[in-house]
Amino acid sequence: MAIAKDAHAQMLATGMAGYFDESFDKFAEAAGGTERDGRHARQRMIDQDLLYEHQPRFYRETPALILFHEQFERAERYRQNAVRRSLLEDMRDVDDQGDWAQFREAEDDEHPGAQMLAAARVLEHLGLVEVRGELPAIFNVKLTSAGRDALADERVMRASLPLTPTEDEEAHAVVARDAMHELITSCEQMLEHHAWETALDELRKADNEYADGDWVNAVRDYYSALESGLKYVLHHERVEYGETKALARLVTRAAQEGLIPANYQALFGFTDSIRSPRSHGAGPKGTVVPVEIGPAEALLIGNHVRALLLYLGQRPQL
Repeated sequence: MAIAKDAHAQMLATGMAGYFDESFDKFAEAAGGTERDGRHARQRMIDQDLLYEHQPRFYRETPALILFHEQFERAERYRQNAVRRSLLEDMRDVDDQGDWAQFREAEDDEHPGAQMLAAARVLEHLGLVEVRGELPAIFNVKLTSAGRDALADERVMRASLPLTPTEDEEAHAVVARDAMHELITSCEQMLEHHAWETALDELRKADNEYADGDWVNAVRDYYSALESGLKYVLHHERVEYGETKALARLVTRAAQEGLIPANYQALFGFTDSIRSPRSHGAGPKGTVVPVEIGPAEALLIGNHVRALLLYLGQRPQL
């Protein structure tokens, strides 16, 4: 991590980063390790194509090392992606006239030549351009087909060079790429761990109904799973809740006893706004606007209930 941070800073300052054998000893010592740790770190980075031996006993970074650092410094990634996008945009007009564009550093440039060269090298690593030359003062760039695709399609540009967390799929990959599967898996594991069997059975039943396209019954059983989860929490904390099955009353009891923050009642109450007409009444007039239960509503309530169950299972026990 320390080497990646240092390489990133060197790249922006000079357009490259380099290390001698003894450099890794110093990094290891600063991290509280030994020379052996430094050698092992160097070898691991070479094996993972983060470094390569440019000359005997002298090692250069690869653009993958720069991107490795930016995995953990997302704000820096967005700043540098803005520079990379700018370079690509500069290539748009050049590409219409010829293959290669020459970049020369000038005093009035918005970005220093070293930063532009670093941007070009990362873009080459991503397959968006080709680069000739290693001097920040002058180098040549050529668009690839993938680079043209990025310039032609904003969706490709956002996916390749995100500027915000919203555009950055990697920043929330756990829930974005396969949200339903990830939440189902972790929620089931939590329910099994706590032995909340009724809630688990109802959740699985709702999943099966969802898979069968039985949206109304799926909503009903997702709702029931959340009720059961709340009952398990109340029972564990020895809170009396009577014979009520009304979710709103269970949530009120939980808030009254300090088991959930009072303002979280609105989160649980949202579940009542998508209700299965086969199992739940319409409530007082004006309190709930009926919605037609369909696949979108079933998906929404399924993920919403899972999030709340996960919260209940992870909340500190009194």
